[in-house]
Amino acid sequence: MYQTQSNNRQRIKLIKDKLNKSTIKVFDIPCYVALIIMIKSMKVKVTYTVEMGDYTASDKVKNRLIEACEKQELLDPNKIQDAETGEWIFDNVNERDALDWEFEVEDIT
Repeated sequence: MYQTQSNNRQRIKLIKDKLNKSTIKVFDIPCYVALIIMIKSMKVKVTYTVEMGDYTASDKVKNRLIEACEKQELLDPNKIQDAETGEWIFDNVNERDALDWEFEVEDIT
């Protein structure tokens, strides 16, 4: 039994020595070796749905939202030419009200 544990320790040490020379981090856990691989950067597209009701908005904002709905236009609050509509979206559409979440990894290194 002791011989096997000693052999396992030697194997783990060899693996750690080889891996520590690369960008992979190695941590000892009793009887196991856990590998943590570092992610330099990642781009994730998050889509969620918010159902809303009983909100107030100016006619200008409401008409802009209706127009976007009819045209199936994606609205980016940071790029909307109408600042009032962008502010309304920021103030009223919140992640905490999300019903469905989808995550798409677009890029990872």
